[in-house]
Amino acid sequence: MKIFLYIIFLFIPFLLFSQDLSSYYKMIEKGDLDSVKVALSELQKKYPKSPEVLYLSGVIESDGERALLIFKDVLSQFSSSQRADDALLKIIEYLYAKGLYRKTVKYTKEMIRQYPESELLDQCVHLLLCSFNVMNKRDSVDYYYAYYTALYPEINVNFQSYRCTPQFSLKESSVSESKSGPELSYKKPVSDVKTQKSLKKKISVGPKYSIQIGAFSMPSNAYALRDRLKSKGYDVFVQELKSKKRTLLAVKVGSFKNREEAKSFAERMKKKDKIDYVIVKQ
Repeated sequence: MKIFLYIIFLFIPFLLFSQDLSSYYKMIEKGDLDSVKVALSELQKKYPKSPEVLYLSGVIESDGERALLIFKDVLSQFSSSQRADDALLKIIEYLYAKGLYRKTVKYTKEMIRQYPESELLDQCVHLLLCSFNVMNKRDSVDYYYAYYTALYPEINVNFQSYRCTPQFSLKESSVSESKSGPELSYKKPVSDVKTQKSLKKKISVGPKYSIQIGAFSMPSNAYALRDRLKSKGYDVFVQELKSKKRTLLAVKVGSFKNREEAKSFAERMKKKDKIDYVIVKQ
């Protein structure tokens, strides 16, 4: 009995600590990053060797390159921790957002090999298939889709007809950018303020469609992809996607009157810049 009580005593601080961190993630979801940043410095002093704290610092890091290094530190220092697969998926999302598809494939395979029981495998395989698809390697798409869906019957990779389909339902009332983007055309990138002004003028009755390029849990990844597409002359906006378990930021291009018009432009965009997509209703 004494041994049993002693073990419980040892685990109580860890349990309390985990609960504290969960509250920080809720604050992040609500957009209260400043409060988390203030609390983080104290957490780092109290728990200097905690994978949870290190991972949290990466989540709130606004600079994508710095966040990447932090997540790599989580992997190198705490490869057996509960946050290791989370950190590896963040790295994969970052590589995909940067258009580094070969590296994305390499890291997704590594994640599946190292963490075969991870709850994040569906997202990992999803990005693996998307990467092969962008590189026009449909044989690889077919092979790995069949292989992993057979190996993991319960997995939901959200990939149909050589498209990366959205994994989360859209809640349009959740953010200010949720109405629609400007009509699509090749032109010099414009500021988000100008985009919003043109957005209001172009809203009309009836459904509109956009081209969704990706959806990311880490804001820096979403904005890195947005900036990369803007540099190519596309009109891009970021929109929040919500599910019961988490919130993602979707990167979308343009606003079209119908699905056919959106698909026509998306196919030209894919052919020109090797950009994978899915057509979504606004």
